[in-house]
Amino acid sequence: MRSSGVLLLLAALGCWLAFGCYSWPQPGGGDLDDDDSGEDDDDVVDDDDTADDDDSVDDDDSADDDDAVDDDDSVIPVDYWGFGFGFELTVDEKDEVAGQLVVQLLDAGHNLLCGQRFDFVGAYTYGTTAVPDCAACNGLIVIDDGSVTPTWSGDGSECEPGSIDLEALSGPLLTPVEGGGDGLLLELALIDVALAVDLDLTFDAAGSYSIEEWVEYLPSDNAATGVAYVSCQADSSTCGDLSSNCATAPDTAGWYAYFLVYRDVTVNTHEGPDLDGQYGASGFWVLNAPE
Repeated sequence: MRSSGVLLLLAALGCWLAFGCYSWPQPGGGDLDDDDSGEDDDDVVDDDDTADDDDSVDDDDSADDDDAVDDDDSVIPVDYWGFGFGFELTVDEKDEVAGQLVVQLLDAGHNLLCGQRFDFVGAYTYGTTAVPDCAACNGLIVIDDGSVTPTWSGDGSECEPGSIDLEALSGPLLTPVEGGGDGLLLELALIDVALAVDLDLTFDAAGSYSIEEWVEYLPSDNAATGVAYVSCQADSSTCGDLSSNCATAPDTAGWYAYFLVYRDVTVNTHEGPDLDGQYGASGFWVLNAPE
């Protein structure tokens, strides 16, 4: 995997940290009627009207679209430059975690191409001893790598099944080191936001992007809960890039600042430093595509 040292300003994703923002927009933006009026989409003759849209002959004025002959029968691979990712997760009263890793595939201009989701389950531990090698941390999420499963909602915003190499995409992120991956996202160490701001913590090693600054960008109906740090133990270029670019948790060498964890206050009213209920987590960094 090439350099992970490319900052992605999350506003470029079009729904900066809005809860559930990883319900991706249609690629290319806009709604289902595109840039014109009346009954047609993208042309002036007969797309999305009653004459010949989604019938057995032709759609979009070409030979054949969405029919049984020769359009949409093959999958076009997604040629993506890199990806950003986040989590949507719920912590229940038993401290069990269920959620999704949400991956957004981007072109070189950081424009969204499509998205991919992976379901998972795991466990949450709260307390100052949750992460033995991080004294400032007060929480730990551990994802069961055996539970990770690609999923599609079929809402048209996601990558078409077969259009991306799921193993290449998820391997470095959700495969443990002993299985040949980096295990980058299998453990998330947490520092609550009040402590992170009090300690003047940053996302980057250079100290240019403070946690406090990014918390202030949250929409009014979102509240920051904490910062999530990832651990990368593999001998890989990804881990090397993280160590060069990401800030580490205080007095640690291997936990790298990656996610801002937040909650929608209209959905989850829990205000404590611990996790209880539904949360989102948006990644600050973009990883380049595997070579």
